[in-house]
Formats: sequence, C-alpha cells, structure tokens
Amino acid sequence: MHVRTSVRRQGDREYRYVQVVQSYRREKDGMPAHRVVGNLGNLGEKETEVLRKAFRAMRTGADVVVVDDGVRKATGKPVLANLRYLDVAAGLLEWERLGLGDWLDNSVAGEAEVAPSKVVAALTLQRCVAPGSKLKATRWFPKTALPELLGVTQRQFNNTRIHRVMAALETSEKEFQQQVCAHLRDLEAGVCQTLFLDLTDVWFEGDGPTAAKMRLTKEGLYRKKVGVALMCNEKGYPLRWQVVEGNRGDAECMWEVINDSLDYDWFADAPLVMDRAMSTGKHVASLARNGIRFLTAIPVTEFESYTTQIPHAAFSDFLGGAPASNVQKATKKAAQLAVKQGMQAVSQRDCVMDLAEVEIGTENDQTLMEGNHEKAGDTEPEKLTVGLALALRMRTALQSGAAVNYRDAGRQVGLTYKQTLLRMKLLKLAPDIQESVARGEAENLSMRALLRLSGQEDWEQQRQDYKDLLEEGRVQPRQRTGGDRTQTYLPPEKTIPLLVRLVLHFNAEQFVEERNGAHKQLAAVHDFIRELNERLAKPHNRRNENSILGEVTARLRRETLTKTFTVRLDQVTIGTKQRYQVHLQRNESDWARRRRYDGFNLFVAHQQLPHTPEAFLQLYRAKDKVEKAFQTIKSQLEIRPVRHFTDPKVRAHVTICMLALLLERRLEESLKKTSMPITAEAAVEILESCHLNRHPPELLGLPSYSVTRPDNGQAKLLALLDMEQLVDDEAVAEAITPR
Repeated sequence: MHVRTSVRRQGDREYRYVQVVQSYRREKDGMPAHRVVGNLGNLGEKETEVLRKAFRAMRTGADVVVVDDGVRKATGKPVLANLRYLDVAAGLLEWERLGLGDWLDNSVAGEAEVAPSKVVAALTLQRCVAPGSKLKATRWFPKTALPELLGVTQRQFNNTRIHRVMAALETSEKEFQQQVCAHLRDLEAGVCQTLFLDLTDVWFEGDGPTAAKMRLTKEGLYRKKVGVALMCNEKGYPLRWQVVEGNRGDAECMWEVINDSLDYDWFADAPLVMDRAMSTGKHVASLARNGIRFLTAIPVTEFESYTTQIPHAAFSDFLGGAPASNVQKATKKAAQLAVKQGMQAVSQRDCVMDLAEVEIGTENDQTLMEGNHEKAGDTEPEKLTVGLALALRMRTALQSGAAVNYRDAGRQVGLTYKQTLLRMKLLKLAPDIQESVARGEAENLSMRALLRLSGQEDWEQQRQDYKDLLEEGRVQPRQRTGGDRTQTYLPPEKTIPLLVRLVLHFNAEQFVEERNGAHKQLAAVHDFIRELNERLAKPHNRRNENSILGEVTARLRRETLTKTFTVRLDQVTIGTKQRYQVHLQRNESDWARRRRYDGFNLFVAHQQLPHTPEAFLQLYRAKDKVEKAFQTIKSQLEIRPVRHFTDPKVRAHVTICMLALLLERRLEESLKKTSMPITAEAAVEILESCHLNRHPPELLGLPSYSVTRPDNGQAKLLALLDMEQLVDDEAVAEAITPR
C-alpha cells in the first residue's frame, strides 16, 4: 500500500484528496491495478509526508519512531572547540605500542618541561594525517586533541623547541635506527626475512643545504635535490635510511647503507634484493666476496658475460614479420615455446630456468685490487707487472673462449670495463718492452706513460721513447699512502673460484609487448621518412644535403637506431626538377641483436641462497615493497618539497617521514589480519570525522570533554584494532589532560 494525493479543480478552486491505495492483480486477466482502500480527505503536507514514511517503513520492515518537536531543538552544553581526535589518537596509541618513546627520552637531548618523545610523536602524527611544514605543525597542533593526549600546551609546542628536538634527533640517528630494528624484532618474530634496498631523491624549495645538488630528479625535473637510500623488510618497515648528496651514483649510495649494516645480526642471513644499479660485474663480485646474500637482475648488455645458455635463437622469427593482433593468443604461444626450450612454466606468462652456478672470478684475484679502483691517471694501485699479467690472462681467456668479450674477461679477474680497456692497451707495446715490464724494470714509470707509448704504432719509436724514460727518469717513483707497497705482487698460483647463482626468467607478456613495440618503432621511422620525402618532393623545397641528413640522423639518434639503419640520399627527377629522396637500409644483424633478448630477464644471486627459481622470481618482484614505500613518503606523507636549509635538519626531516611510514605500515599489517584489510590512508579517512568536543569549565574551573559518537564504520575499525577505549568516555576522561 502507498499514499496517493489527487488534485481536482472546479472553477477557480482546487481540491486535494489524500487516499490510501493498494496494488493488486485483476482476476480476469491478471493485469496489475490499484484500488482505493481509504479516503483521508484534505490533509496537510506534513501529515501526508508522515503517512508516506510510515507506509515506506512498513514495506521495508523498518521501525517507526515518534519524536517530539522539543527533541529537535539544540540541547546540552555549548561546544567551545571541535578538536581532531580519533585518527590522531589511534596513531598515538600505535606509536606507544611501538615503544620508542622511552629510548628517545633517555638518549635524545631534551628538556624537563617537554619530553623529546612527545615532540617527535606529534611531528610523526602530523606527517601521517596532515603533512606540512614544521611551522604549520605549530598551527595544526592546537586544533587537534594532542595537547590533551600528550599533556603539552600550545605554548610549549613551539617552533624553537621543534627544531631543537630535531637537531638532537639527528645526532642520534644511527643509534635510533638500530633501536627501531631492535623494537621491531621484539614486537614481531621474523621481521627481517627479506630485505629490499633502493634509492630515490627529494628536492627543495629554495637553495637547500650543502648536500643538495642541481640534478635531474627521477621524474626528469631539474631541481636542487638530495638522495634518500632506504632498506626495508618484506612488510615495508623502514630499517635503514640515509640521506646522501644529490650528485652521487645509486650504487655508491647503496654501498654506504650496506657497509653500515654489515655488523648487525639481522642483516647477515636475510636475502638482500636490489635493482639493476648494483648488477654490474664489479658490484656483483664485491657482494659475493663479502658474503652478502644478494639478489639482483643483470642488464641485457651483460647477459653474455655470464652465460651463453639463453635460448633466444628459438624466438628470433616469432612476431618477426608483423605485430601480434591478438596479444593474449601470442602470449600463450610464446610461453609454450619457452617450455619447449626446457624452461619451467610457473604461470600463464612466466617461465624460469635454473642455470646453476657460474664463476665470476677468484677470491685471491679480487684482493689484488680490493678497495683501490682509481680513475685513469698517473697512478694505478697495483704494480705495472700485475697490470700486464692481468692483461695477458685476459687475452688468454679471450683466445681460448673462456671469456666472450672484454667485459667478461675483466669481470673474471675483478676489473671494471674501463680498467679492463686500460690494461689491455699494454699488450700493444712491443714484445721486448712487455718483457721488460714483466721483469719489473718499469716500476718507476706511471701507467699513463706506458699507455702513451702503446698508442704509437711504430715499435721502434716505442723502444726509443721507453729507453729515454728509463734512462732520464722523467717520472719519479710513485708515492702511495697506506704503508709500504714496494713489494712485488704476483698473481697467486692457487685461487678460490668466486661463484654466483644464475636464474633465467622469460616473461611472455613482456616479450609480446617488446616485439610489438619494436614494430611500432619501425613503422614510425618509415612514416617519418615517407613524410620527409613528400616534403622534399614539393616544388618550392630548397633543402640541401647536409640539412636533410642532419634531420634524419637526429631522428634515428632519438630512437637509438643510428647503428641499425644506413642512410642513403639519392637525387631523382620529379617533373623537371632534381630532388633529394631519403632511403633507409636496415642492418639485419644489428636489428636481430637488439631483439634477441626480448622478454628475457637474468637474475644473479649469492651462491648459498637456497631458493628455487620460482622463489627468486617472486623475491625480485617483491622489490616493489620499497618502491611503494617511496610512493607513500612522496605522495601521502609529502616528504618533498623539503623546506629545511641545513643538512642535519634535512636528515631529521627524513627520519620523521620514515617514522610516519613505519606507523602506517604497522597499522596496515594489523588490518591485513582482520576482515577489513584497508590502507592506512583509508583508515585515517574513516576515523577523521570523530572529534573531541571541549565544553565550558564546570568544577574547579576545568573544561569538560565529550567524544563524538562513532558511527558503525569507526566502531568496527576500532574493534578490529583493539582500540575501543579511545571512544569510551571514562577511559578518555582518565587519559586526557585538560588544556
């Protein structure tokens, strides 16, 4: 049943009739119809609406409550302030459960008036729920319930005290990071099962500190920036972080974090997963030599330095002629082809193969060069006899096939590619000069002097210049710091192989995308040439040869295809005019070389890691834990732009952001175990609307407080987090200090 209002007009008058109508089906034909159950006459709009609500409640099974008009009026005490409460209270309770406050108060210099832990807690919570500058924190603080919850007045939470506590926090940063790890291990078992290491950058408003350098950021912006290295665990908890100068390389910064972590027991056994910044031969050898249980991915350019077992030849003609129109079908076929090559399918798109262990050098060879890789200059760390001996060993490896290229040969003796090229130039010296160097007769000469000699093709001129250098003593004996190094270093007769594990991964979906992308790239280049030729054929075109070749070369360089195409410029007759036309000829061998490793990834790991190939793949993909951590501190926690102008304040600011990240990850881990696995950001949004209301003073001149009644979502979330006491009036009254 429902209420219907009918309106009739007679002349200038209007008559309203309210009726109760029931729906039914006619017996004769089953068609729906209405019948009037009762005529209620001319009711007012208010009474009519009440009837409609009553019938609506009856249909839905809801209860009807009669409310007196007096209840609609505002009653109770006036509210002096509506303070942000439930989200900051939940964050503060999580901070207290973390248990870092006592250590901060005992170890960080502070004052008796306000404990340092309270200032750090307030700054961390601000970064979680309302990120802003430290100056904004002083204005945000009194609008929240933190003065009541922390027992800190607005006057006490001032800009001077904030920066004083931040400076003290920075001086204890390393000890504090160690304490964070210790607390996490006490709170959760197995907190360091896997470690992830990566680097990002943050930029500044204004000039920034001395560590800030004008460089391109990860997003391609030219800004004053510093680097932030972060090591986190499998749950995204930040364990180690470090601020580095903005002009330093990723690998160098990562090594600093690794070296600082070597003494900690939690670092010893956990696999350390890193991106390709640490995948060059020099870094892989150092990681293996130091016993670090690492996992990283090798860049495509170094695949052949590690293995020749990649079955890329089977895929050379797959999608070689045209792009795939049905990507899903092509992906399935590519995965099936990988299985035929002996790979193991672990999903519809992923196949893996264990390539077992490979030797990347020897323990003793590494010690010849350890810690002394210098730039090409007047000096080299080892004796020239050793440099020549290494060059001879690398040439032997190349000639015998034990090394596939210079990079591989250098990696086997612990040299970087640049150092390999320098030492191989020594083999361009005349044979008798090489024998003299091997006898140690050239030890007073510099590497630069010998390299200058090797650049001369005339051996007779080499011999004369070499004799002049030895007799005239133009180059003084090289002085080195760090003790007496005058003894002769000889390659050891017995060496210990330095081994790593290799795992091959084929991603069929990635393969199809790369092949399709290659076809699109070729099509774009040919379209460019076609349009260019059309412009060159126009009657009024006056382009010269250099101008045309410059435009084509610039386009090929932008596409990184300068070695793939040979450009030919022909003159043809169009009408009565001679016009230039551009023709491209593809270097098929270079194009095949570019495409041979489409879809393939090569993982290298410490020899003793016991994981299966599938587990290696999952471990490396889990590296997005640290990438998501960077996304969180950049977006939600707003670590940038940084508004500090001294290096210590910047480091303290990063520490505050890392603590905020830790609180959020801890909250999310707690929610994952419940029926409400939401993000910390979503949890803050749910809790934000529940405020603490401050009322006028009553007894003893102190204000009274009341908590906004939580809605169903807030009550459920608090129950799941075991935080119901935050909305219990008696518990709140005991916990707060009236301002």
